Amino acid sequence: LDFVPRADGTGGKSLDRFMWSGCRANYGVRNGKVAFAMRIERGNLSRVGWGTSSAALALGQCDQSFGYGGTAKKSHNNQFLEYGEKYTSGDVIVALLDAAAGTVGYMKNGKWLGTAWTIPDWLRGVPMFPHVLTKDCDISVFFGDREMHRLPPLPHGYRWISEVADPVPSPWGDTRAEALAQGVEGVKEEETEDASYDDGE
Repeated sequence: LDFVPRADGTGGKSLDRFMWSGCRANYGVRNGKVAFAMRIERGNLSRVGWGTSSAALALGQCDQSFGYGGTAKKSHNNQFLEYGEKYTSGDVIVALLDAAAGTVGYMKNGKWLGTAWTIPDWLRGVPMFPHVLTKDCDISVFFGDREMHRLPPLPHGYRWISEVADPVPSPWGDTRAEALAQGVEGVKEEETEDASYDDGE
């Protein structure tokens, strides 16, 4: 596999210097105002955001995922638009989902960057899962259940995803290897067939 998650679920790294590698959390949400964070440990080619359980692991490449990359671009449905600020090693990016309003926004090192995407009506109420995509990059993820001193305060009304009382389990369950294998295969096909993939980030 091109993306290797840590055994404790606190992050992971991509093995291939030239191939994008994606991963989603095993639990998501369908209600409320929730957040999770990603810290770049090494490298800067990454995206972070939210996607459904049916979304391709190539975050931002299909119509069911919403990402923000280190080159200061947001991505959805294979569209790459200027957004926010560039980020690199040491930066902490918080991905915020307001399920009721249907919006996705971000913070960089505690600074609010604004709303990035409005979720289309047909996806309202569909569970969204924390989602990352990396290339030659090591990351740590934070769901609010550890190292709270490393995390910035959240905007009013938001809470960390670990505090959600009724998280939605992924249909993949704990078969992480199977999910990653299918997703990484999809990433390779998209990268081969769509030259704009690398251009986006």
